[in-house]
Amino acid sequence: MGIQDLNFKKEQFAARKVGEELVLVPLKNNIAQMTEMFTLNPVAAFIWENINDQTTEVDLVQNIVEEFDVDIQTAKEDLMQFVSEINSINIG
Repeated sequence: MGIQDLNFKKEQFAARKVGEELVLVPLKNNIAQMTEMFTLNPVAAFIWENINDQTTEVDLVQNIVEEFDVDIQTAKEDLMQFVSEINSINIG
């Protein structure tokens, strides 16, 4: 799964701010799976909130670099790790 698919994947989760944290809850048949909640770290939350159907990997990496003052390689690694982790969640 790549960046283009991540926006589609967003439809399979409910996202809610809880205090300063962003929590994702998988949806199965439009019902929240409350036993499988995920709390996102600040970088992951930033990625999640900035994904849309027009977002490219280059855009996200640049935005991560600017927002978190990290180098391009770190931003790419963080992005790919997040995409991999979201992809590994089996909503079935």
